[in-house]
Amino acid sequence: MFDFLEKFEEWDPELSIQLLKIPSLPNYSGFRKLIENAKSSWMEDFLERDGLAVLFDRLEKLSTGFSITNALFQSEVTYAIRAVVNSKIGLEYLLAHRQFTRQLFNAMATKNTLVKKLVLELFSAVCVYSTLGHEATLDAIDYFKMSRTDVHRCSILISEINASDTIEYKAAILGFANSLILGTAKIWTRHAIRSEMIGLGLLEVIENMKMTDNPELAIQIQVFELHRIKDEDSLDATEEKSLFDLFSLYFIKVWL
Repeated sequence: MFDFLEKFEEWDPELSIQLLKIPSLPNYSGFRKLIENAKSSWMEDFLERDGLAVLFDRLEKLSTGFSITNALFQSEVTYAIRAVVNSKIGLEYLLAHRQFTRQLFNAMATKNTLVKKLVLELFSAVCVYSTLGHEATLDAIDYFKMSRTDVHRCSILISEINASDTIEYKAAILGFANSLILGTAKIWTRHAIRSEMIGLGLLEVIENMKMTDNPELAIQIQVFELHRIKDEDSLDATEEKSLFDLFSLYFIKVWL
């Protein structure tokens, strides 16, 4: 049996799906290696057989408890999902099924920092991929907010960045925040998302992180500040503003 599991490159989509339903590190790590090198035809067959649904079902079940074994399983399944989404066919399939993007963001409820970092990195790519990707990301965040009865959809980002002691995770959170803001061409939408984050205390968080000696975090801070100034200058020059727009601009200036 062990020899069979080692030959993961010989697994067909149906066998892979059946093995994914059996929690085991050889199964999950073998599938991860297989999916990272899978051909388009294999991936298409896997998706048509609801393989992605099985992966998300595994991720959801593994998120209910926390142990070293669970953490390893959960990480491998998340890496496998990332490998699927790294393919164009996998990404398009994900965006065509909102329940999957919602399930993916729900993994932010886990205590596994690596999984949460992977999830945010995935969504950073998804929300800048296309307008549909940005809409799906906002929908997933809203759905997560309602499941937690939070008032603000971006509360999870500020609470996570404040609670984390891991610099790499902080960089991933801020990177996702930047992608969420910059993932739309509509300046007022960017301004509204950024204003919500600032209202939740993001500027103070950024100020506290500026002394951290981490290149990736420094880049994300620079990106946030550069585009904030650029958008505010453009908004100040805009002649036609609605009452909401004027209030939003006033709010942000008072906050600063």
